[in-house]
Amino acid sequence: MLDGYDLWAYPTGDEKDKELVQLTTSEKSKGSLHAYGNTVWYEEGGKIYSVDAEKRSKSRESVSFDAAMEVDQVALWKQMFLEGWSLLDDQFYDPDYHGASWDEIRVKYEALLPFARTTKDYQELMLLMIGELGASHLNFAPPSSQDNFTGDLGIRLDFPRMVDDGSYRVASVVPDGPSDQDDARIEAGEFLIAIDGVKLTPGTNLYALLERKVGKRVEVEVASSASGRGARTLRIKPVTRNTIIGLLYEEWVEERREMVDEWSDGKLAYLHIRSMGTAPLRRFRRELVTMADGKDGAILDVRYNGGGYTAVHILGILERKPFLLRNFRGLPLTSETKMRSYGYEKPTALLINNHSYSNAEILAEGFRKLGLGPIVGIPTAGSVIGTSNLRLMDGSTFRKPSWGAFTLEGENLENNGRKPDFHVENRYNDWVSGADPQLEKAVEELLKAF
Repeated sequence: MLDGYDLWAYPTGDEKDKELVQLTTSEKSKGSLHAYGNTVWYEEGGKIYSVDAEKRSKSRESVSFDAAMEVDQVALWKQMFLEGWSLLDDQFYDPDYHGASWDEIRVKYEALLPFARTTKDYQELMLLMIGELGASHLNFAPPSSQDNFTGDLGIRLDFPRMVDDGSYRVASVVPDGPSDQDDARIEAGEFLIAIDGVKLTPGTNLYALLERKVGKRVEVEVASSASGRGARTLRIKPVTRNTIIGLLYEEWVEERREMVDEWSDGKLAYLHIRSMGTAPLRRFRRELVTMADGKDGAILDVRYNGGGYTAVHILGILERKPFLLRNFRGLPLTSETKMRSYGYEKPTALLINNHSYSNAEILAEGFRKLGLGPIVGIPTAGSVIGTSNLRLMDGSTFRKPSWGAFTLEGENLENNGRKPDFHVENRYNDWVSGADPQLEKAVEELLKAF
């Protein structure tokens, strides 16, 4: 239930209906769970709700309440400052604090506390203090109650033309986005004329018209010309920017999959690992079977991978070697490893860049140490410390990096990015043209394995 999990109900008596029912569905964190009889109360996003567990219904009631609290803000900030400093004093992974004098740093910034007048001032002071450690995986963030999300139509505008004549020409539409639906489809080359009746003129803030419109239908007037000729009105439901980023990611992956297929004449598979989390690990395992198994080799890509914790599982899959073959009558021989578990026993290459962080860097080190294939790209970020998030008294988030990562030779991965075997840069012009020299080099090197 806590920290983003949902509430479920399951009868424990003699009822015939033993179905497990989900009572809450929300991306927001939940906390302070209390139950009395069949009623369950919980806090979500700063509000209190109740549900009837016996009815096992998803309907919930909002509980109104008033609560007043007097806070000595200066005293609160000082308490949290000292708590944060103390957490790192006791548990920062390096007992030498990366060469910083941690006691002197406390004195230095504690003296500035009385001059903080706003939450932003205090946040900056905390960030400056922890920044003295020169380490990754550190952060301090005050609690946020922001629920004002600006909607996104899932279109790319022709910005050069907008600068030239002030028109809002649609350069392209994000596949499967809100403007690429059967009942509401904008075509590339059309012009935005108005949103909810507001005409778009040079200098109009398009995003202001989509403020608080996530999940709500808006009327979007489009036409084949900037003058409004042939105008038609669509009812489009904007989504969050994060949703669009997810769609753009899938488009980016598919483009690279097609590149690899073309450059390798269908011999190689392409698998991008978005992060080192549970869902991407499941996807990796699935794509090994559905996409890579019938190929002669696979290119693994951890560029733009922010890290996580699954490198050990991925490496465990990649390092397995065939030791026995099995088959049913009339069927081809299959490695026992693949019969009993996940395993990939064909040549691989790895792509890395400076946006490969943390556990993705651990994957790169393991890939190199285990001799799994060539590594192509540019050095990784050098941001490798195991961390955890803690809540301070007012709900602020404080990160506590407590365990380091070192090579078998003793080199600290923190501030020491993993280097590729083949240094290849993707430059700005490559992005503009849609080229990917790093990927092309990986294909070239992996094909040498055959």
